[in-house]
Amino acid sequence: MKRWNNIIILCTYENLITMYKKVLHEMDIDIDIAYIGNKYRMDMTKLLNHINNFKDLGKDIIITRGFLAQLIKENLDFKVIEISITGIDILKNLCKYINKNLVLGIVECKSFIDTIKPIADLLQIETKSYIVNNIYDFDLCINRAIKENVDVIIGGARKYYDEEFLNKYNINYEFVESSEFSLRNSLENAFQIYDLLYEEKKRKEYMQNIVGFSTEGIIAFDENKNIIELNYIIEDIYNINRKDVIGKYYLHLDSNIELDEIIKTGKSKLSLIKEINNNRVLMNQIPLIIDDNIVGAIITMKKIETIQEDEKKIRTQLNKKGLKAKYTMSDIKGNSLIIKEQKKLASIYSKSDSTVLILGESGTGKEIFAQAIHNNSKRKNNPFVAINCSSYQSSILDSELFGYVEGAFTGAKKGGKIGMFELAHTGTIFLDEIGDMDYTMQSRLLRVIQEREIMRLGDDKVISIDVRIIAATNKNLYKEVENGNFREDLYYRLNILNLYLPPLRARKDDIEDIVAISIKNLNKKLHCNVLGIENKIIEKMKTYDWKGNIRELNNILEKMVSIVQYGKICYNQISFIFDEIDYLQESLKQEISKNKKDIIYQKTLKEAEIILIENALKENNYNKSKTADRLGIDRTTLNRKLSKSN
Repeated sequence: MKRWNNIIILCTYENLITMYKKVLHEMDIDIDIAYIGNKYRMDMTKLLNHINNFKDLGKDIIITRGFLAQLIKENLDFKVIEISITGIDILKNLCKYINKNLVLGIVECKSFIDTIKPIADLLQIETKSYIVNNIYDFDLCINRAIKENVDVIIGGARKYYDEEFLNKYNINYEFVESSEFSLRNSLENAFQIYDLLYEEKKRKEYMQNIVGFSTEGIIAFDENKNIIELNYIIEDIYNINRKDVIGKYYLHLDSNIELDEIIKTGKSKLSLIKEINNNRVLMNQIPLIIDDNIVGAIITMKKIETIQEDEKKIRTQLNKKGLKAKYTMSDIKGNSLIIKEQKKLASIYSKSDSTVLILGESGTGKEIFAQAIHNNSKRKNNPFVAINCSSYQSSILDSELFGYVEGAFTGAKKGGKIGMFELAHTGTIFLDEIGDMDYTMQSRLLRVIQEREIMRLGDDKVISIDVRIIAATNKNLYKEVENGNFREDLYYRLNILNLYLPPLRARKDDIEDIVAISIKNLNKKLHCNVLGIENKIIEKMKTYDWKGNIRELNNILEKMVSIVQYGKICYNQISFIFDEIDYLQESLKQEISKNKKDIIYQKTLKEAEIILIENALKENNYNKSKTADRLGIDRTTLNRKLSKSN
């Protein structure tokens, strides 16, 4: 596309074309030229229609002269550059009439007359002016000038009259041409307008693209509250066509928009939830301020369901970055009756969205079951987030689970932090070792389960979440409730669907299956090629209680695979490992036995103390002050010991 392709020169006489071609050639510029002539002399409608057709050719700047320039300015949507006539151009025509005692009739548009008349007055040439306002005025003004006995007609529209018309009235016509200087000047003016239009068009294109490709609905209003722009999302929300509302008053579109107040006060209204055509939208209403003047307003809105979809996409992307469960039901090995029953229950639970509580000793595979339930559920393509509640202090666990806003506490990250519950939105959160969570955190968790919403630390905004909770613990939560360490209401909220994972000592027949899959996984992890394991080793493994359960077994296997590396693991290669296990287990038994004795001694001493206090109370007729004196303790200590004995 050539530069200045939106400019066209309209020539009203042939010599003007010749002159423009010469000037354009000298300037090395290519601009389209069209000849108007007098083809439409008596039909202004046809003339204007003919000129307006240049719009379809992409023209929006017209260079022309005199009355035609005025006509286009008043009737058509073009930027018009008028070819001026200079004082030199006029003097060339007027010099011959100095001291001739003649009357000149100036028949032209007002701007032409305003240029010629002062020069004629200066030369003391008498003139009469006849202003042409439309195409029909030319004939009327010529006839009127002739009737008023002017001697010469002067103007810039010679080609509108044929020779026969002028000869009929025996009148001379002095035609004022534009010089090359005027033509060059008109081109320079056109180029300036072109540059301005180009920059305006660029800004408009930028704006239309910003508005058009925005994921939010956008409406722009001017200071009169008329709609000046909107995008396709607004068309969808309001079920309208853009063309039908552009230029209309805002109430024509929506009374939900508080534009009067926005433009009057200059204050924004943010995060408003509105109902529009059965669509719930989040709306922002923002004044447009330039140089402290309110010149309009911008309204943005987005469907709530679209926001939720966006959140889901974000979660999906986060899911790809690691928030993903890798284990499935097929990864749970074992053929014992108890493990088969738990797998069957887990499969049934996976079809539900209810909370699951997994019970079992450390190392029994509680997280594997949690991941398998997630991967067998309708949430499998969404995030799986796991956190060990025993690994954090209460305050840190709070920020990990629920997140925080910037400045919530000393050391808080700039921009804040998203919590585990938000990360798990539309997916599953696994709360491991939940029995170790302190009472305050239990209260916060209970509210999350009840309300399905969280609040970040330091924030005052509530965030709705859609999360399935799977919790796990190696503690007896019912006893923890009895002992006052765990909230009863939270216990019943968690214990809807439950699984009990047996310790390895209760399913020793599964050891062989577990060993086989572990060796396969360890080969990948350690880049080894162990092909199997001697049966004597399996039988030896079945003799242990495995207090660390499957985790302990896997650790021992990793040691064996690391030592052997390839081929079959034979007992004589790793017998020393079992010697170590035997030693550790014997030491553990002795430690347990010692602890039991300590407990017995402690219990005996405690019982003796209680008996002593009860006897002292009886001797002093249950007078606590006398009893305390008798025992050599203060009354507060006595009350404390009595409360512990109850």
